[in-house]
Amino acid sequence: MVGIGGVCDFDARGIGTNYCAASSIRWKNNIREIDNALDMILNIRGVYFYWDEAHGAKHDLGFIAEEVGEYIPEIVAYEENGVDAAGIDYGAIAPVLVQAIKELQAQVSQHPVLND
Repeated sequence: MVGIGGVCDFDARGIGTNYCAASSIRWKNNIREIDNALDMILNIRGVYFYWDEAHGAKHDLGFIAEEVGEYIPEIVAYEENGVDAAGIDYGAIAPVLVQAIKELQAQVSQHPVLND
């Protein structure tokens, strides 16, 4: 068993390879909720695409890393030049989605027509 304190079956680090993330409050400082999460989500696109030949030429879906990096830079890894994106930590978008859902629910709850 590889992992943090034997909790995870497998633990690997890096963009797209974090299968068991350390998450205890014991290891975190300066905790605050994600602001404007709904705006972040509304500004990125989910897309269908085909990988180029060098990357398998298969149909897939996902995000464009450079676009995501404009709004959620914490989840995008860049090449050494700091401009070209190398990948996205897809799992790390989950906290943004959770906060966006909360923001949307707050808007719905405050809407007079929906709450009659």
